[in-house]
Amino acid sequence: MPSFSSSSTSSANVRPSASRGDSRIRRFNGDSVSVGPDSVGFRLTEAAQTFGGEDLTTTDVAVVFGRASFGDASRVRLSLKAAEAAVLSV
Repeated sequence: MPSFSSSSTSSANVRPSASRGDSRIRRFNGDSVSVGPDSVGFRLTEAAQTFGGEDLTTTDVAVVFGRASFGDASRVRLSLKAAEAAVLSV
């Protein structure tokens, strides 16, 4: 599973709080996102959008940006700007 290092960001659009590949990403007004602290856990291959599920996860973002090579990036429902905000937040 992809793993991102924890870091903070000064972007007003992002509220960082988690960094595991199974962490859920929540969307707020437009392209603002919050990562974690909850996750889909062992249900990643059932719940993550890249595998056909409904939950947006950090794994989905990793697949969209080519940091992970499994699943299907075309299934991920997230704007590029929001995906970039998610990457900056973890």
